Amino acid sequence: MFRPVKIIVHEFVEPKGPITNRECTIPKDLLEYLLGVNLEKEQTEYFMDTSQYSMLLKLPETRANLKLHIGGKYEGHKSKSSTS
Repeated sequence: MFRPVKIIVHEFVEPKGPITNRECTIPKDLLEYLLGVNLEKEQTEYFMDTSQYSMLLKLPETRANLKLHIGGKYEGHKSKSSTS
């Protein structure tokens, strides 16, 4: 069974240039369709300016990669269990 390739898209702030901490995942074929270009076979990440990135988040196929900010560093989502 064919498994669709996913691309991680990072938000890029213009004209400053630094990358924000926001990113999302989108199917490669959909991103290529939206951009109108074929991405290189081994490309797994892409950068978009804020307006393009915001538009991308409105698509149902796009999944936002949320990160928790704990103690000055960003970490992936972790489940928390409370002990009472």
